[in-house]
Amino acid sequence: MKKYFTTGVAIILPIFLTSFIVVFFINLLTRPFLGIVESFIANFDFFKEGTTIFHNPEFLLSLSKIFILIGLVGFIFLIGFLGQLFLVKYLFKFGNAIFQKIPYINKIYLALQEVVHSLFSSESKSFSQVVLVPFPNSNALSVGLITREYIKLNSTHKSTSEMIPVFVPGTPNPSVGFMLMFREEQLIFVNMKVEDAMKFIVSCGVVLSEFKINSSPKQNKDF
Repeated sequence: MKKYFTTGVAIILPIFLTSFIVVFFINLLTRPFLGIVESFIANFDFFKEGTTIFHNPEFLLSLSKIFILIGLVGFIFLIGFLGQLFLVKYLFKFGNAIFQKIPYINKIYLALQEVVHSLFSSESKSFSQVVLVPFPNSNALSVGLITREYIKLNSTHKSTSEMIPVFVPGTPNPSVGFMLMFREEQLIFVNMKVEDAMKFIVSCGVVLSEFKINSSPKQNKDF
């Protein structure tokens, strides 16, 4: 009985959590526009006459959310299309320059801009390779993601002249973690894919694909 119950939970829980997250974001995106769209739809005679399903408040709410989502998707595509035009691109750059000059707000704006560009840019990948790092102490190992190859530091110490920046994500929320710098000899390079590493982190170590230690850091690089 315990085995059957555990199997049932393993099947249902991902579906439930996925549905919960999707519904949460749909409600978050549509809530600011619900009142306007519902009032607009209610003005049509098609929804006033007869005793149809269109008079059901729940149906009207769902229909409003669908219209809002379609409108948001269309708006995003429109912004992307206009962004390719020279004049609009110039206006975007002008607005970008204004945001960068507003005190306090510019720090938030620039930080978010860097994160979004790193995630959605097609020119480079956010993370290049998975490694094991000595963190939080020298007797422990944590999963890390290399963000770039090397950073050269102006230092008199040869051992710290070249460092590799590594992001060590937290679990189960990988968007929060530590940005650390290591020497190459401190890192253990593995042949794990970035996607598999993220699954391992989000699942708190439950989902783990087989991997092995690379003899060379150049092996199995994603870039």
